[in-house]
Order: sequence, then C-alpha cells, then structure tokens
Amino acid sequence: MKIGRIAAGLSALAVLALPAAAQEYKSNLGQIKLTPTIHQTVTDGSGVTVAVFDGLVDGTHPELADRVESIGYSGGTYTHYDNHGTHVAGIIAAAANGVGMVGVAPGAEILNVAVFDDKGWVADNAARNGLIYAVQQGATIVNMSYGPTAPKGDVFLTGELSVFKEFGNDLVIVRAAGNSGVNALSESFAGNPQTDLDNLLIVGSVDANNKISSFSNKPGNACFLVNGKCSEKNKMKYYWIVAPGRSIYSTLPDGSYGTMSGTSMATPTVAGAAALLQSEWPFLQDDPGKTAQILKTTATDLGTKGVDSVYGWGLLNVTKALQPVGTTSIATGSTVKSGTSTNKSSVTFTSTVADTRSVQNAFRNLVVFDDFGRDFGATLGMQPQQSDASAMLDRLGALGLALQQDEAPLLVGGLSVAFTAGAGLDGTVLNQMAFDRSGFGMTLGWGAAVGASALLLSPASDDARGLLRREIGLGLGPLAEDLDQSTFASGSLDLGGGLSLAGFYAASSALASDPGLSPAALSQDQANPVSLMGARLGWQVAEGLVLGLSWSQLDESDQLLGGQSSGALAMADSARTDLVGLSLAWQASDDLSLFAFYQEGLTRADAGGDSLFDDSDDWRSRRFGVTLGWQNALDAGDRLELSFVRPLTVIDGSGSARVPVGRTLDGQVIYDQESFSVASDAQPLDVGLTWLGARGEWAPGRPLAYGVQLGWSSDDVARDRGDTSVLFALQAKF
Repeated sequence: MKIGRIAAGLSALAVLALPAAAQEYKSNLGQIKLTPTIHQTVTDGSGVTVAVFDGLVDGTHPELADRVESIGYSGGTYTHYDNHGTHVAGIIAAAANGVGMVGVAPGAEILNVAVFDDKGWVADNAARNGLIYAVQQGATIVNMSYGPTAPKGDVFLTGELSVFKEFGNDLVIVRAAGNSGVNALSESFAGNPQTDLDNLLIVGSVDANNKISSFSNKPGNACFLVNGKCSEKNKMKYYWIVAPGRSIYSTLPDGSYGTMSGTSMATPTVAGAAALLQSEWPFLQDDPGKTAQILKTTATDLGTKGVDSVYGWGLLNVTKALQPVGTTSIATGSTVKSGTSTNKSSVTFTSTVADTRSVQNAFRNLVVFDDFGRDFGATLGMQPQQSDASAMLDRLGALGLALQQDEAPLLVGGLSVAFTAGAGLDGTVLNQMAFDRSGFGMTLGWGAAVGASALLLSPASDDARGLLRREIGLGLGPLAEDLDQSTFASGSLDLGGGLSLAGFYAASSALASDPGLSPAALSQDQANPVSLMGARLGWQVAEGLVLGLSWSQLDESDQLLGGQSSGALAMADSARTDLVGLSLAWQASDDLSLFAFYQEGLTRADAGGDSLFDDSDDWRSRRFGVTLGWQNALDAGDRLELSFVRPLTVIDGSGSARVPVGRTLDGQVIYDQESFSVASDAQPLDVGLTWLGARGEWAPGRPLAYGVQLGWSSDDVARDRGDTSVLFALQAKF
C-alpha cells in the first residue's frame, strides 16, 4: 500500500499576486451557501480546534497567524513549509481580514500534526499517536486529506478503521475520498459501523457546476463489511458527502496564494463546516456523531434522489446546516427533549388585550430546539386582533336578525308567545322563543345569544331580561363571536315596588352549527368552551327611568379573553372573568329612548400544566357605552339607533412566564423568569348606526322589511393609532 496526499500530482498549482481589493468570498463558498452574513452574525468557528493531519503548515501566513500550532513527528525532516498542508489549513481557517481569501471557519484554531515531512509519510501506519495528541490538545475535528494511492479505490489505510473506532466519542473524522476517479472498495470492519463510525465523513469532490469531479472517487456499492457481509445501512454512501474541490484558491507558504484541485480541497471545506456547527453549539464538541449527522442530513441532494452511489448525501450546505432540522419544539421541562412542537404551541390575543409589547418583550430571548437539541432564537408574533370587519360582525349580523323579528306576539290566554328565526348577512343565526305572563318571562333559544341580538330590542321589549341581555352583550367585542353558536336561556321576574330581577345563561354549543340536531340535543352533554351568565336588579325610580345593578361571569376553556393559545404557550386551561356594572334605561318619550352602561371586570386564569406561563390573576378590564333610539325617526314605523361603545379592554394586569433561553452542554434547559404587563391606556371606540325601515308589503300579502347598517371602529380614537374600520350593510327581507 502506498500512502499519499490526495492532491499530490493531480493539482494545478500556481502562485499568484494578490490585488489588495480582492474579493475574499470565492465562488466555492457560494456553492456551499456560506455568506459573509453567517460569519458576521451567526458563527465563524471561534472556540473550536481543528486538527490538520498533513504536511507542515506555514503558521506565519497573514491568513493563519497566531492560530496555528504545529508538531512534527520524531525522526521527520522538516526544512520548509508544505504547500499542501498550508493550502488545506487556509481552506479551513483563513482569516476574514479583507484580503486574499477567507476560510470556511475563519475563527477556528488549527492544530497541525505534520504526518508528512519533506520526503513523505512519517507517521505510524494509522496515525494513532497523532490522534491521541490531537484529543489531548483539545481538537474535536480532524482533517485527513490523504489516503492510499494504491490499490485504486481504497479509501483507508490498513487497520485505520479500528483506530477510528477508538475515537468515536472524541473527534469528527473528515476523510478525503481519493482521486482515482473510481468507485470505492469495500472494507472489513469489526463492530457496528452505524454506531462506531457515525463520526466519520468521507468527502468527494464536485466542480463549479456541482457535477462530480472526474478525479473524485465515488461510493458506488462499497460497504463496511461485518463478518464478510454487507447490509444496506453499512454502505459507504451513507458516510459520504461532497464539496467543491476543483481549482480552489487558498493559502500557500511565504504569504502567497494559489489554486489546487482534489478531494484534498473538498475535505477541509467540510471540516470547516463542522467547526462552524461546534462553535455555534459547543455541546456538539462532545458529540461528533451528531455533528456529522447534521452535515449529512442538511446536504443538498444531487444526482439520483436520496442518498446515492455518486454523491452520497449530496453537496455540503452550510446555511441549511445552521438552520433547524426536523420539528422545532419549545421546552417546558428540564431537558431539551421535553417540550411541545412549535406547530402546536401558539398564543394570540384579541383586541381586548390592546397592548402586547410587554408580553413580547418577556419572550425576547426565547429559544426553540430542533431534532438535534440545538437552540435557535425565535420571535413570537403576539399582535392582537385589530378592530376590523370581524370585530363588528355582530353589528352587521344584527341587521339581518332584526328584520326577522315578528311585530305581534301570539296571545294564548294570558300567555304571550313570540318566536324569532332568521339569519344575518354574515351567516349568524338566531332562533328564540319568548314567553311572558303576569310579571314573569322566559326566553329560550340557540344561535346568537348576545351581540347581534342586543339590537333586536325595541322600546316595547325593553323589559328586565332584555335590558340585561343588552348590557352584557354590547361592547363584548370578539368575545361575542364565541357565543354566536350557543344555547341560551333568560328569565325575568317583577318583584313589585318598581324592582325587577333578570337572569341569563348562554353556553357555546354544537347545536346552532348543526341544524340537523333536534331540540332534544339540548339535554345532551355538549362541550362548552365558553359560557356567559349574568343577573341584573332593576329599579324604576321614575316613569320611564330604570336604574340597574348587574353582575356577569364569563367562563372560558383553552382561551383567555377570547385569545386562543395552546401547547407550551397555553395561557389558560380555564379562565373566569367577573364583571359588575351599572346601567340606565330611559324612555324619554314614546319615540325617544336612551340606554347607558358601565362595567368593570376582573379576570383570573389557570395556565396549562405544560405551559411556560404562570397563572394570571386580577386582570382588570372596562367597557361602557350609550345607545340612542328613535322610533318613527324618518317615517312612521321605522326605527333609528345610534350607539357609542368602548368595547371591553384590559386596563391593568400583569403576568409571568418561564422562558427557555438556552441549554447546558449536558442538555439541561436554561430558563429565565420574566414578568410582563398587560395594562393599556388605549381608548378604543365603536360607533354604530342602524336604520330599520317601516315594515310593509312588496305585493299584496307579501311582507317587506329592509334596513341599513353603518359601522365605524378605532383601536385608539384618543391617539389616532391602530386600525380604523368602516363597515356598511344593506339588507332586505322579501
């Protein structure tokens, strides 16, 4: 067996003068997707030592100065610096100094073990002593741009694989494939290659067009034979990767530069990429097998799809290697393997939480982990849902629902029965039946329990339960949408002496979304992620003037104030908001009415057991508004209603979260405890104008109802910031 450096006799070597303004980042770095930005903002290989087993490297070269330590073998003759070794070292670690060229890992240190002296190979057969020395000196990667020159296709020296096995936990071994232009030969191996050689990378060469170089050996069907047999996963192609190896520009002794070709040049390109990984994630320095696997699995596929017999895993891709591999997760436990997929972890806020900047700031240092346990900085988008069309769908839907209301209830003895069934412009439905008799009333229904239904009221129906429904529905904002499909019931009782009591309960249900369900389904257990209940005590202090004191409670599952969250970012398994308020209903005349309300709320939430968030307590919210109604406003029988509402908005509150910000070498997650505020001084405003035309007939015996709806909304009218929306709807019932 003859031993030689892979580029010897196969390279075109030229010493070139270097213009001062030369471009450092040569085309071969572009082939492997390595950009200046990566060196400047991600990693440059600092803190990693790469052992270069080669000739004597010129450590005085300006590209390598102060970053090369060389050792020659005892008995070797070293009278000059070596072209091949200096060239290889420059490909790995030439400085980003604005001149010449730049290496793949310009911040890495080079440990030069001169296994070739002036006359050739001087190391022991398998270079075991050199590997021992490299590990002792802190090297975690070894570049071997050499191998047998005969027989052709032989990649490894006699006994070398058994030596590599000894260093499986210490070094990423990057080995040149050879320059015979043939398929590799199989090798016998005593062990399990998939575990004992998982730190091994065999490197072939491609040209500038990413085609296999004519001189490069290929994996073919070569195999690591165990007991003389070959299994598919033991084939050399699964340890094979390619990189640019033709006409590579790099350092030469005495401060000069030149080009060389060979798998010798492709190999240090891969070794430099391994240094970038281990610099960015130091724990990989203790896991050479994982380092090698990242480079293989992120390679750009070439040739036949998948791992093939020409390119192996494909072309080294530095950009992809430095990006997450597989499924990223947010850790919630003590180790990087504990956590929830980022695809299943999210947090959003409705416009009820008007300012999320503090929450976002709490997660400014958040990291997520990929399949290899590497941490990556992540930014969570937590912008609240702004006041747009969806925030006022209840107003648009109200118009269509109002057109369905029957004018005259059915009288059965002393019992008044009124039934409403219809759909709004947005698909909102309402089906309800109201019963009234001698100071007692009840309403049962399904569909839009609040929000849109609040505008169904006319002065004649402004009874106790109607006033309660209006008070808890107006200004509920996006939360009203959660109750667009719900079963609900309300009741009212005249207590005498001008006092009245009303109660209300609604729970989101599958019933309204499935018209095929029978009313009997009301008795079945349904999942109720959102429910709303309330009570109101009314006092008629004067003719047409009623004051009210109310309490309501909103219960949510798997959301907080309408905002959805899940997985590691689940803010609430359950949340409860209690609101107390005052209201005033005034019938100024037969045609003019006014309704005003003010409510304050407290929200408490229990975070999920696997959530980063802690329980939330005492978030304070507020909403208030006024509506003016005119009967016979423009024509006999029509109705005009104008509303000004500040929707429910959190005005004070805080929370805290454990935020994963990194990891230790042994895989323990590092957490920071962060606090945040949800307080806001925003002044949102919703303005609505509804006109219902006088009912008539478009043909004898054929009823006609029509109306117009206008809406205007601002996230913060006082400061003119955030979204502003204008809405319009025109509907008719024939």
